[in-house]
Amino acid sequence: MLKGLIIPLICLFLPLLGQSAGDNSHEIDKLWERGYLALSQGRYLEARDAGLGLLDYHSSPRSQLLGHIILGQAYLRLNNEEECYRHIRQAQQSDLELIPDSVKCTFYNGLGLYTVNLEKDNYKGLEYYFKGLEIAKKSHNRRLYALLLNNIVGVYFLQKDPSGLGYARECYQIAKESGDPVLLVAGSVMCTDMYMLNRDFKAALPIAQGLVTMVNSKPELKFHAEAYQALGEVYAGMNQYDKAIDCFNHALTYGDENESIAMRACLGRGRIHFQQGEYDLALSSLQRGLRISDQTNAQLFRKELIQAMSECHEKKGNLREALRLYQQYSQAQDSIYNSDREKILQETRARFDLERQENLLQAQALTLKNSRTWLISLVIIMIVVIAASIWLMMLYRRKNRLYRAIVQQNKQSIATEDELKRTIQNLRQSQGKPLSDADEPTDTKYAASSLSDEKAQSITRRMETLMIDERVYSDTLFTQEKLASLLQTNRSYLSQIINERYGMNFTQWVNNYRIQDAIRILSDPKCNTPLKAVCTEVGFSSMTTFYALFKKATGMTPSAYRSVVSKG
Repeated sequence: MLKGLIIPLICLFLPLLGQSAGDNSHEIDKLWERGYLALSQGRYLEARDAGLGLLDYHSSPRSQLLGHIILGQAYLRLNNEEECYRHIRQAQQSDLELIPDSVKCTFYNGLGLYTVNLEKDNYKGLEYYFKGLEIAKKSHNRRLYALLLNNIVGVYFLQKDPSGLGYARECYQIAKESGDPVLLVAGSVMCTDMYMLNRDFKAALPIAQGLVTMVNSKPELKFHAEAYQALGEVYAGMNQYDKAIDCFNHALTYGDENESIAMRACLGRGRIHFQQGEYDLALSSLQRGLRISDQTNAQLFRKELIQAMSECHEKKGNLREALRLYQQYSQAQDSIYNSDREKILQETRARFDLERQENLLQAQALTLKNSRTWLISLVIIMIVVIAASIWLMMLYRRKNRLYRAIVQQNKQSIATEDELKRTIQNLRQSQGKPLSDADEPTDTKYAASSLSDEKAQSITRRMETLMIDERVYSDTLFTQEKLASLLQTNRSYLSQIINERYGMNFTQWVNNYRIQDAIRILSDPKCNTPLKAVCTEVGFSSMTTFYALFKKATGMTPSAYRSVVSKG
């Protein structure tokens, strides 16, 4: 995720990478330097070859460790998740005391990138970044310290947390003092983004303008896309739309190799066209961003692109497409709430562990100076217990806020869907005919199918009428054969339509309607229907299946969801 957002600064490590532990060959050091130089210049296949060369020194544990570190980062950038995971874990299991502090920082930086990019675990990634930061701080290496600060700020930005501004300012100040142009680019981008989160356009503008001036004067830096994107965001926030669109266009010109920057530029440009009422131009820009996401599997900003496209279609009167996209956006939001719920627990554990380690270090230092060690230890234990109690209380309160947010989001989604459905029904009545569907792309899996687009659209309209208006899914014995019979079509056509237009199989598609119906019922605070009756009413024959699918969709069991609703 951060690959396209945080500027690669691997080259900052190079002056320190050749430091040897004294017991390894000159060839090993040369292979290490060659591998990391290749990584810093984007020659990942060459870096991979250098890493494999290091692994050939079977008798040297240090060479094995260095090889796994290089291969982990090379495969990360080659999008080979399986090999990346294997080498990262091999390095984790090795003895890090075999390598100098500068390389330990490199390892924790790479481990943080892997965790954030591939495991999508921002809090665990922050834990690794802070470990590297502590090592860099103790070794008084301000360059490595600034690099890790930059990546930490990147995680705060992804979380939309403006409290990362302090880290961004510190990183930017170190970059200015060092005069390193690459580090200055990274610090400027992150500082601009954090000022934008805090709505401080006055502070963000001179930094972004200075960044564009610098990259234009130093074309060898090749950070034009990042610079123009940052300046475009500032102009957009200041409502200077012509300047903003010009900057986004520049970013797209230079951003062909950076999918996240390109997606973000498409999103920014689309929002401006939307605000100006140019919905066709907005959709064109947003669809371009979504295509980039589909082609590269980049998920950053995908949710925002889908939401903006739904709003455009609603303004254009394409209400069915607006409803479909809004449902996709709601599902993405649900998954975010679920993952955040898991990560709150990880964050609490990580911070508790870091605090405990710090207290133990302080206790060891005081033991050498003070004979009353037992009293100091008792005080530290009390502090840890109190801190743990406070964190548990905070976790409980945050969990309740999260549950309430999930319920509120579902209520808003239900209200929005109801409004769109009423509008669609009114249009049907006023026109005397059903609304036409937008053309859908044809899956090559069904290229030989005899099902025409016109017939597929007709079946889809009748199918949605049966599901939405007549709730045929509430029959616990409802099958694909029954639906095909009601539609007077065959199972093959039905399977093709559900697969192509909804991206699901028949069972998933029917259960999705049932769960959404259950959420609607349980979102009514006046509803006192027993859960077993709700299960049967929406078409489930098994309470186990009902509970499992409901929790997967909302992050809560039906009973917990009802409890939150009843408490308001």
